[in-house]
Amino acid sequence: MEKKMETTLNAGKKIGAIVGGILFIFFGLLPGIYFGGYMAVIIVSAITGGPVDPSVFSKTAIVIGVLIGTLGSLAVFLVGGSLAGMALGYTAERLSGKMDDETAVEDTEIKKETNQ
Repeated sequence: MEKKMETTLNAGKKIGAIVGGILFIFFGLLPGIYFGGYMAVIIVSAITGGPVDPSVFSKTAIVIGVLIGTLGSLAVFLVGGSLAGMALGYTAERLSGKMDDETAVEDTEIKKETNQ
């Protein structure tokens, strides 16, 4: 039973990560780029003490900010998708009602103990 449960959870994790990646492409890529760049512009303007000039430092910092924002958004979508997929896999495994004989015996023993 444990091996089957582990297989189900791993499959759910992988499917959830794929769905999270697809959702990232449609809903997370543009906000990640936008807010990462905005964060970098605010930080660079705070460091330079005024408006952002088009220097190599500013451009590099903004590109790094965009990368950080995009990768952060990707991480949120992938981890969230994996967790959701794993939770759905666990729920589907528990609701399917397919149990080994040993697990069924253990469950009935636990129910008998709690009823007494």
